[in-house]
Amino acid sequence: MTISGKTCLAVTAAAGGLYSMSAQAQMPEHPNIVVIITDQQQAGKISALGDTGLSTPAMDRIVESGISFTNAYCTFPLSIPSRFALFTGMYPSDFNLRFNPGKTDRDRIDFDGIARHAPRMLANIFNEAGYDTYYGGKAHLVSPETNENAAYYGFDTLYSAERRGQLGKDAAEFISAKSPSDNPFLMVVSYINPHDICEYDDYIKYDELSPSVRKRKDDGISRVKKYSAVAEKYGETEFYSEICPQVPDNHAPMRGEPSGLPGKVVPYSEEQWQMHRWVYNRLIEEADSDIMPVLDALEDGGFMENTIIVFLSDHGEMDASHMREHKSVPYQEAQNVPFVISGPGIRAGKTDRKTVVNTGIDLLPTLCDLANIDIPDGYPGVSVKDAATGRHRLERRYIFMEGANWFQVLDSGRYKYTVIEKSGRNEILVDLRNDPGETVNLAENRKYRKILQNLRTVLADELVRRGHEMP
Repeated sequence: MTISGKTCLAVTAAAGGLYSMSAQAQMPEHPNIVVIITDQQQAGKISALGDTGLSTPAMDRIVESGISFTNAYCTFPLSIPSRFALFTGMYPSDFNLRFNPGKTDRDRIDFDGIARHAPRMLANIFNEAGYDTYYGGKAHLVSPETNENAAYYGFDTLYSAERRGQLGKDAAEFISAKSPSDNPFLMVVSYINPHDICEYDDYIKYDELSPSVRKRKDDGISRVKKYSAVAEKYGETEFYSEICPQVPDNHAPMRGEPSGLPGKVVPYSEEQWQMHRWVYNRLIEEADSDIMPVLDALEDGGFMENTIIVFLSDHGEMDASHMREHKSVPYQEAQNVPFVISGPGIRAGKTDRKTVVNTGIDLLPTLCDLANIDIPDGYPGVSVKDAATGRHRLERRYIFMEGANWFQVLDSGRYKYTVIEKSGRNEILVDLRNDPGETVNLAENRKYRKILQNLRTVLADELVRRGHEMP
């Protein structure tokens, strides 16, 4: 039988809330999948995972009813390449997508290759399997004409635009019009925040901005201004010494950091960096408050017993580490992102600190596996379903990440090796077990020569396999 031209899948749904930590419900054959994405959120920036500087009750609900993979990395710490990986399951560099394209540089992208890959994009795979596919919020999914084209990636219905503080309500209203007996669905709820932290510098330099820039960035700047003004309720000394987050332990630049990394060291004062961290936490809380209506709508509509929720972010935020802000660099704060799965059949209330996840290339096979859809051959990523359900561990030694001018390999979650293009001294090696803040570059330390040489070879072989040259 078909519904709206699609094969109808059998669905078993029952009313209920988020899942008990003491009981693991059986996974439905074809569950609904809801993917919640924030923009620019560090992995640990959830109160249920131990961050006491903010309160995130909605994210906490997902964490407490599911499994959190704390060793999860985005494939590419920049919005458009990262989201391309999430919805195609492929490395952005394989299509020459190593930047956020503007109006004049789209001819650098291999759109012919992207078009050939279209049937293998996430939404198109789910469409073919009989799912309805919905997208709302920030897209940043590049097409030949625009960066906001989720339809180009196969999504049937666009239920909401990018709306600060309103997306969750739009999604909840859309869910409330559905019935658990409808076709199963894949639904993306994509929030813009805490990305507005990118406007912190413009807030500080507001008087120097042109009227056109002020108008274009007003929404983001107004939020930074709003949360900065909260400090006025406290005495200045009390705010910065007792209330505002302190600068991180790895605030200083890395010793031996090569030249040529994207971005730059930012000369904010210590108090300006503290305010940056305060505002960042508030923007995460703002996104969290707009997630709650989605969870309530799923619960009130009787969808929870047949719905798997995946929560993640496209990339992180440096937030004063190494005196940097924002993204694009090969450091933990920009790369390590939340990745939480909850729902029937998923281990509840668990934290997995060992499984290494590459969220961009692993999301597509994982969602297919959770929905019992055959995973097409040829994807570089793997499913983490078995780790999420507790069947067995994911055995994988190496994962590979990339950036605007660098490539990287992570060995067993411990040694991270990065090579930078067009740079003199162009290698970084860190031991995350002994130096989680990445304070020292070990690339020229003789004690680590064998590890360095091995990872050079591993990364070079991977790049050659994919048609690239080792820098």
